[in-house]
Amino acid sequence: MLHQPIETTFVLGLESGGVFATKKRLSELSGWPGLMWRLQAVSETLRTYQDRRLRQVVEHAWEHVPFHRQCLSRAGITPADIRGMADLNYIPISTKRDLLNS
Repeated sequence: MLHQPIETTFVLGLESGGVFATKKRLSELSGWPGLMWRLQAVSETLRTYQDRRLRQVVEHAWEHVPFHRQCLSRAGITPADIRGMADLNYIPISTKRDLLNS
């Protein structure tokens, strides 16, 4: 029994603020090691961007939204404590009731 070629989605890069992908058969790919290196670079670039934006949002909330500053303070967190996406679970969750009661 013959197997069909495996199709895999490969993220090829960032363009105009968006991520684009394409499907190719493994046999159609040339320069496999270079492609894998580019995939890793795109992934690291995306993670760096996400980390930076999270720090900016937390800093903005701390400086401009008293409710969020109080929530972070009660949890013992300052914007300097949030370095990236790995620290996201330290940020307290606010419910609709919390917002209405503030």
